[in-house]
Amino acid sequence: GNCNIDIAVNIESIQVNAGYTGIIDLLGFSFTINGTNNNVFTGGTFNDTPTSSFISITTSGTTTYSGTVFNTANTVSSGRFNFNGSTFNIASTFTKTGTGNDNCPGGNTFSQDMVFINNSINYLLLGNGTADIFNGNVTLTNNGSNNMYIAHNGSGHTITGNLILNNNATGTGDYRMFVCAGNTAALTINGNVTVLQNGNATTLRTYFGDQGDIILNGKLNATISGSGTTSDFRIANNTNSLVTISDTLTVLNNGSATNNNSYIGNVGDVTLNGKVNLTNSGSGTTSQILVGNTANSLITIAGVCDLINNNNATTTNLCYLGNQGDVIFNGDLNIINNAGSVNSEVFCNYQANSNNLYNENITISTTNTSCDGIYFGQNNGSGTLASNKTITIPGVDTVNFIGGQVRFRNFTQTGNTAQSLELASTASYIYNYDSDWGGNVSFTGPRIVSRGTNYSGTANIEKTGAGNDGSIGGNTFSGILTLTNSGSGYLLFGNGTADIFQSNVNLINSGSNNLYIAYDGAGHTITGDLVTTNSANGTGDYRIFCGTTTNATLIINGNVTLNNTGNGTTIRTYFPNQADLTLNGTLTINNSATGTNSFVHIADGTNSSLTISGLTTVNNNNTATTNNRIYLGNNGDITFN
Repeated sequence: GNCNIDIAVNIESIQVNAGYTGIIDLLGFSFTINGTNNNVFTGGTFNDTPTSSFISITTSGTTTYSGTVFNTANTVSSGRFNFNGSTFNIASTFTKTGTGNDNCPGGNTFSQDMVFINNSINYLLLGNGTADIFNGNVTLTNNGSNNMYIAHNGSGHTITGNLILNNNATGTGDYRMFVCAGNTAALTINGNVTVLQNGNATTLRTYFGDQGDIILNGKLNATISGSGTTSDFRIANNTNSLVTISDTLTVLNNGSATNNNSYIGNVGDVTLNGKVNLTNSGSGTTSQILVGNTANSLITIAGVCDLINNNNATTTNLCYLGNQGDVIFNGDLNIINNAGSVNSEVFCNYQANSNNLYNENITISTTNTSCDGIYFGQNNGSGTLASNKTITIPGVDTVNFIGGQVRFRNFTQTGNTAQSLELASTASYIYNYDSDWGGNVSFTGPRIVSRGTNYSGTANIEKTGAGNDGSIGGNTFSGILTLTNSGSGYLLFGNGTADIFQSNVNLINSGSNNLYIAYDGAGHTITGDLVTTNSANGTGDYRIFCGTTTNATLIINGNVTLNNTGNGTTIRTYFPNQADLTLNGTLTINNSATGTNSFVHIADGTNSSLTISGLTTVNNNNTATTNNRIYLGNNGDITFN
């Protein structure tokens, strides 16, 4: 029958058998269990009519919940737990303190806010097979030296409120918190999720979806601040895992552990339907954020994605947006690289298996002059920018890209939207490798390299800085190309593989070094006109070369105009140097440099040959102070047709 408590209860243990169907009403009196024995709740109902009391248990034994209904609060500190089909209708706290792993089958209903704490050297596991239903908020805190699990296996697990994960584990082992670890696990969370990883264990990890599936209808905010050797946070860790987050995902990777890593889609798939905020600020040796880490991972981002890579780690600050996996960006992507450590890149579609789709606009920015930059396809991955979309530097280009390089490999722009990038003098390369630009482009940077790349529109490419830049060739320019060297190092195109110029080409050498096209190799072709302007300045000997080595061949189907106009000490133009060159149009030479010496060398080297089909016009102006010379066949051969 029913039992009404009329005095304060203080006992060592309790066993409520499965056959008991009555109600035990505390009637406001305290109900305290303190001892070393096991406690078993397998039947009956606990009430507290005035709702002023609660059940308090402190035991080094095992507390089993398997069928009892609690309409009272519970504050329980127990050596071990077994949660297996009970109902808890009032907010309660359960703390594990003893040895032995606790593998709880599940099937429980928790109607209000619940707190589970593991202070043990062994794990606490909830929901291994039968769904646990949480109708309020849930907090899991791992303070011990082992693991905690929730919604471990089986479908139908539900959290109506918020989920808070506190991983504060200590010790010398590898201690983890798991949400949906088993491959049959399925959990729906209707509230928000907060992950706080603050422990100092040697290895500290939190997995939000290990092998199981999670639907999160709210936000996920993760702050990964471990201070041991390794501090990891992983969403969709393994192959079978699918995690869907409907609202904002925010990850702050800012621990002081030697290695700080956050994975959004390690091996599994992640669908992000809201905004994504990723900040890499770990202060140990290595700090990394990896989105789409392995080849099996697919990440879909519907909202805006903001990535910030900060300069806190001592050696390595790296971010990967598609390491080996695929990332689909259906919202804008904004990348800011503030890092300046030894390894400080942001990699997009990095490995060969990674194929990213950029369906909205991309902005890129570097704010540290020691930064390594932002790379697309560095290790043979591929990326596609959708039609009508742009990749830009926000604000003033030369203020907001001040360090490192921007590198495009296997990058395809669909459509014909114009693209423009200009790097500050403190930055380095704009590097194009096997890429395809559908629109007009304007690329200006201290250093320039282009190989195997198609430019479908007009191309304005300018080198502004020091360092010698040689491109192997294999480029195709469908529109007009203006190639400018305003820097102090040389700029060289076509070193071995033919460049194809299907329209006009303008060469401008306005800095203090040399400019080369069709440097080496057979098959270089210019379909349109070629205009060279050597306007270099300074005290050196500055040159433009069209066809340099004995292996080089160049065919020009349009007309050629060679202009020497600079005020440098010595200005030279070579057409060609040692190469074989065929000109099917006219040749006009204007030798008008105003420095000490102004030279134009036509078929200069002993191995060079030049065939001219059209009219040749020579204008040698008396503008240089010492020498104004034009060599028509200095050591090579010329055929005038």
